[in-house]
Order: sequence, then structure tokens, then C-alpha cells
Amino acid sequence: MVFGSGNNSLSLDGNIQVINALVRLGFDKVSVSGFGLSEIKNKILSRKVQVLDSLPSKEYSDLLSTVAVAIVHQEKGTGVLTRIENLLTCGIPVVASLIAARNFYDRDNIFIYQDISEIPAILGKIKNKI
Repeated sequence: MVFGSGNNSLSLDGNIQVINALVRLGFDKVSVSGFGLSEIKNKILSRKVQVLDSLPSKEYSDLLSTVAVAIVHQEKGTGVLTRIENLLTCGIPVVASLIAARNFYDRDNIFIYQDISEIPAILGKIKNKI
């Protein structure tokens, strides 16, 4: 599951980059959840992508209870990505780009990559731990 936002251009760009990369890497299904993602549907050229835009609280909570691993990607940015803290608090392992993880380097359950092509290997390691 990819988590991000479409309201922030850096998050939107990061979501588009990682989603398209995951499709190119051969993932059968990619889901993305966050606020303001309606615009993303026009920029993703695959039917393998499920966009879950602005879910009500109950549906979002139900979704989180089913997520095995989250991916958060940004190539530029400042500030703290609070969604990472929320995901970690829920016990969900987070695979994050070096920039997205900028405030979480010392945390357990966060797996940091420098290049999107590293994601499949990281997911394989996490799968072996679950």
C-alpha cells in the first residue's frame, strides 16, 4: 500500500513516481491511499492501481488493519511526514525513500531505500519477517 497526499505537489509527484515504478517492476496490484488523490487517476496509466481517495475515518481504520506494509516516497521535501508516525504507531512496517524517512532514521520497523529499484528486495526481507 502506498500512502501519500495529492494536496502537496511533492507528495503527489512522489506517489506518481513510485506507483509507476512498482507497476513497471511487475507488481500485480498497487493500492494508494491519501487525501486529494483524485488527480492521480489521470496520471497513472495502469489498471493495476487502486486509488483510495479521502476515506472516511472508519474505512481508513479498517484499511489500516489489513495493510501488511506501507510505502512512502518523496524525492524532495521538508518537515515531518506524520503519516509515517501514524503507520509505525499502528505496527505497520514502512518502506520509505531516504527523503521521506528524514525524521525516522533511528526508528524500528522503517526500511529506507535510496532508489525505487530497491523496493522489491526490501519487501522480500519484510515478508520473511512477517
